[in-house]
Amino acid sequence: MNEGESKLFKNPFKVFRIDVVFFFGFALIVTILVGIVVTVSYINGSRDIADNTSYYQQKLLIELHKKLNTSPDTEKHIYLENTHRNPLPDQLLAERLKCKFMDYGIL
Repeated sequence: MNEGESKLFKNPFKVFRIDVVFFFGFALIVTILVGIVVTVSYINGSRDIADNTSYYQQKLLIELHKKLNTSPDTEKHIYLENTHRNPLPDQLLAERLKCKFMDYGIL
């Protein structure tokens, strides 16, 4: 081994001053701990954000489906309301519409 390599493998307390060894040792430990905490927090935070987004998107889609999906009762209500507004039978209504269209020159 040459002199540069032997310096790396020797006892750091014999090669460097004790305050330098402790400073860089603690700095390395603190850096590793901060890195672990940041990584774990990022992973958990990202997972929570993804879960919340998915949950609220699913709720929104369910609400939109409820609004778009008309039940048979709603269709029956619409039909009854239209017949109440327009009590004419379908055949008579068709004849009157045909006459009106002819008056306007559409037919």
